[in-house]
Amino acid sequence: MESKVRLSTLSLILTVAVTVILLVASCYYLWLGEDKGYLIGIILFFMIISGMLFGPVYISADNDNLTVRSFIRRQRIPISDIKDIGLYCPGRDSMRLFGSGGYMGHWGVFRAGDIGKYVAYYGKASECFLVRMKNGVNYLLSCENPDEMVGYIRSRLKH
Repeated sequence: MESKVRLSTLSLILTVAVTVILLVASCYYLWLGEDKGYLIGIILFFMIISGMLFGPVYISADNDNLTVRSFIRRQRIPISDIKDIGLYCPGRDSMRLFGSGGYMGHWGVFRAGDIGKYVAYYGKASECFLVRMKNGVNYLLSCENPDEMVGYIRSRLKH
């Protein structure tokens, strides 16, 4: 089963606005002959590469793995290592420890009061599901049809 990750409207606006602002600023300063144009360009380059490495694009599941795909990377989560899975909506108490809070989605390491530390790869908070691993790691993921994805993965769990 495969499902696309949809970005929230805020994430889309943030991604486009930040990219355009930094690109225009870089070009402007380069046009003026100032070196800070290079610095802004380098920052933008690393932001885009980071987003392409970690920003979720698709979630897929088969009998063996739950896979989070970005533009240039795959994160495989063995189904046999999953303890529990269920729908979950991150609240306002979630705090980003490392990663992106909206640029090319929400990805990185976060902390929330009710679930503790978790690794996030999601686009829309309303389409999230929480994967609890046997080793204590939590993953917060999202896709277009979270109910179907959770049901599909649950049917493959061996308790």
